[in-house]
Amino acid sequence: MTEGSMGAWEVAVRYSRLDLRAGGLGTYGRNWSASLNWYVTENVRLMISATDFSTDGDTHQSGHTVGLRMQFGW
Repeated sequence: MTEGSMGAWEVAVRYSRLDLRAGGLGTYGRNWSASLNWYVTENVRLMISATDFSTDGDTHQSGHTVGLRMQFGW
């Protein structure tokens, strides 16, 4: 990165589905995730991510998570 720049940005989105019937749970699980990463310098990265998850069937469960992390490298 060049000196005086605002760094680099990265956006990521993911969807996944899991068949839990094989484990005897008799349902499916799903989740959506989105994240935003800011590479402040070559050695510093800030990350924020959000996830929404749910299951189908008799034992319907759902929830949301948000995470914020900072990474240093040297």
